[in-house]
Amino acid sequence: MTIEHVQVWIRVVIGAVIGLWHVVPAVTQLLVLLMAADVVLGVTVAIRDHAFNVDYARRGAGKKLATLVMVGVAAVLTPYVQDFVGINLVQAASAFYLVPELGSVTKNAALLGAPTFPAMTMVLDYFDTFSKASSKTTAVVSVQIASDNQKLSADNSSKEQDIVAVTRARTREQE
Repeated sequence: MTIEHVQVWIRVVIGAVIGLWHVVPAVTQLLVLLMAADVVLGVTVAIRDHAFNVDYARRGAGKKLATLVMVGVAAVLTPYVQDFVGINLVQAASAFYLVPELGSVTKNAALLGAPTFPAMTMVLDYFDTFSKASSKTTAVVSVQIASDNQKLSADNSSKEQDIVAVTRARTREQE
């Protein structure tokens, strides 16, 4: 692949991003802009502190990609569930992910010496506390679901054994 091919592909990608940008809801655009600001500030902090860690950067990029995928999943689901749920899932998912992103931007800005708005810090601390409580609830629910699945699996296993036993009994009767 020549440099000209690479340049063409870069132009195509930029054109697609610009074309799609106008279709994306404003709250999702804000999320993407906050992600970009967070990356710029985070890399600046890492360079300043001579602490750039590729593994940490990969994890951060992975989290941002996962966030965008979840917003994309919400976009796919929205036409099917909007009437049932009563909200636009894309906007709701974007708003949900805005808070931690804003917290990360604020933290990185503070690490660079920028003053932080005290009221915003209080709000972000509140959401951070709520988010941690929500994560614990999710973990408990996940454990319960896993436990229920194991019980169902055990129940199904015994049902399968019963079916095999009945089948063997019928086979013996026919002989």
